[in-house]
Amino acid sequence: MNQELLKNLEFTALDIETSGLNPNEHEILEIAAIRFDQDKILNTYNFLVKPLKPLNSSAQTVNGITAKMLENARGLDTILPEFLKFIDGSALVIQNSEFDLSFILSEARKRGIKFPTLPVFCTLNLARKIFPNLPKYNLVALRNQFKIEKMNSQSDRHTFHEALDDSFAAMKVFIHCMDKMNYWSETVEKANYHAKGFKYTNDYLDQESLF
Repeated sequence: MNQELLKNLEFTALDIETSGLNPNEHEILEIAAIRFDQDKILNTYNFLVKPLKPLNSSAQTVNGITAKMLENARGLDTILPEFLKFIDGSALVIQNSEFDLSFILSEARKRGIKFPTLPVFCTLNLARKIFPNLPKYNLVALRNQFKIEKMNSQSDRHTFHEALDDSFAAMKVFIHCMDKMNYWSETVEKANYHAKGFKYTNDYLDQESLF
């Protein structure tokens, strides 16, 4: 896939919500993804995830996800394999890719699941490279900078942090970056950028410090 042109590829923008910051101690509580190409959204994926350990109160203050909301959620044992099918054959688009992939790759490793080798576009790194003079590069700031609307402006679901909407914002930031550089007719290798040189999921998997 490294020599494929971006205009011929499908992408998956993804986002997770977790019970904390350490993948060795904390768990994924929500996982969301949007499959898209240069022209349109192709499909979406969004599920709350029942953790193995009791949810602490500090997690709720960060993302608004409560234990009650997770009562009927499925576990990651069933969600992760179907999520891997959803992203299969696509290039990943993630805001702050090191964080999200540290959890996802760690959970796959715990279950003996081989994670596919896919290109990874980190919108945080791309935005810093392509738009070097912005005051901030977190997703809220980038959303304001590029005037990115909510995925569903009519939604009244504000009871928890919406990972699907953050996936949508990451997708839009990625498109802004690719449009700015006219990269759609370029290859993955040329278009991709990460300050540490990470370009594929294997690059993240090999970084033991992430786990």
